[in-house]
Amino acid sequence: MASLMRESHPLTLKVMRLSRPTLADTRTLPMDSSTAVLAQALREAEQNRPTASGQIFSDLQLSDAQLPLDAFPLSETLVLPRTFGTMFLGETFSAQMCICNESAFVVRDVAVNVVMQTATQQVPLLDNSAVQLAAGQPLNVQVAHEIKELGTHVLGCTITYLSAQGEHRTLQRSFRFQAANPLVVKTKVNHLARDVLLEVQVHNATHATLVLERLRFEPSSPFAAEDLNAPHGDTALLWGGSAGFMQPGDAR
Repeated sequence: MASLMRESHPLTLKVMRLSRPTLADTRTLPMDSSTAVLAQALREAEQNRPTASGQIFSDLQLSDAQLPLDAFPLSETLVLPRTFGTMFLGETFSAQMCICNESAFVVRDVAVNVVMQTATQQVPLLDNSAVQLAAGQPLNVQVAHEIKELGTHVLGCTITYLSAQGEHRTLQRSFRFQAANPLVVKTKVNHLARDVLLEVQVHNATHATLVLERLRFEPSSPFAAEDLNAPHGDTALLWGGSAGFMQPGDAR
């Protein structure tokens, strides 16, 4: 009974996070000719049940030193992530929003209001002027927000419109996600005679490689600091190279 009494709307709302695409897997595997019986069975299975990505086995030998470009495990096709993924502090959250009129009538005065709610503030992202949507017509908008706080974030979407019967109606949807810290910083302080020795450890808490462009301690006045890792400005002593690449789980 509750589902029958649920309010229905002629408008639908779909939200997709805009993330960096990845290269698609070609799913082409080298096959050893020494196992002829297994190879023939796999060939017959591939012909009887073709996959959506096409051929999954190649005629290249496992001992081939040089492989052609079409045998490379990554193709030129870009694939969008299937899941929302993880948001980290300092990233910019971007989303594509599609409001579509699924009814057979014209919907007038469609206004979209989008806000980002955190534990401490509510940031307005979009407040467009009212538009008219014909039957089957979509309205696409984009929103962006820089993540400056850790914890729970709620993307709130409110759509107001005038129905075909002349009623002012409201459609509300909310999307919740978490923002994590990409770097874990640990400090250790040692007090000397006239100086203070500060040891800082930076840990990559993400599942991707990070590039640290700068790592510098900036003391407040009247204190002065000296970098013992690079006393002459040589960052190679700190990174072991010219760039600060940090693999997942690395600590510096």
